Amino acid sequence: MAATYTRARIIRDFVDPYPWDEKRDRPVLAVVREVDLRTNGNRITVDFSRSSKLLDVSTEQERKALFIQVGSGSFKFENPGNTKPRPGDPPLSANNQFLCYIIYVLTKKNWQFSHDDGPITIEEKADDAIFEAHHIDASGALKVPPKPGCRAAYVIADADAAYDAAGKYQHRINLHVDFISEDENGDPTIFMPIIIDPDIRHPGGTEP
Repeated sequence: MAATYTRARIIRDFVDPYPWDEKRDRPVLAVVREVDLRTNGNRITVDFSRSSKLLDVSTEQERKALFIQVGSGSFKFENPGNTKPRPGDPPLSANNQFLCYIIYVLTKKNWQFSHDDGPITIEEKADDAIFEAHHIDASGALKVPPKPGCRAAYVIADADAAYDAAGKYQHRINLHVDFISEDENGDPTIFMPIIIDPDIRHPGGTEP
């Protein structure tokens, strides 16, 4: 049976379909994962090209500074983490065992997160374990709608809420991306939407 997702149109009045309960403490950890698309002859591959280790964002200042870096494209993957999932797992499978911001950054190509829809959708069975789905702009703000060229977005993943009785889970999400066609002046003229289908899980996947 196909997974069911909740979609949010953001060009109109935006209502976050995955709200975080602000009575809860915010995550103190984050991981940044760079997503790249490559072609080789008649093959197209999408995978993690770079990943950070777990990052400390225990203060609002640290979280804001990280969001500015990823939103502006200045984040540096120093002391990079693992980008290879275990054999048999999908290439865009992210291991998570914490309450954590999972930030996806697109490589600097002619694509961006969706300009008129939420950047990430979450399957319904995960709506108690994965929260928020926001673009991040160059100022670190969560703009609705986003500015053109937005290549960063995040979700909050809560592993404790995701585990089943056996201590396992696997939740699928969708990244909503536009390919951009430009005119002779370099102005974007056509946005071709595509969906990329990663997952967040434990055990398995790519560990930070």
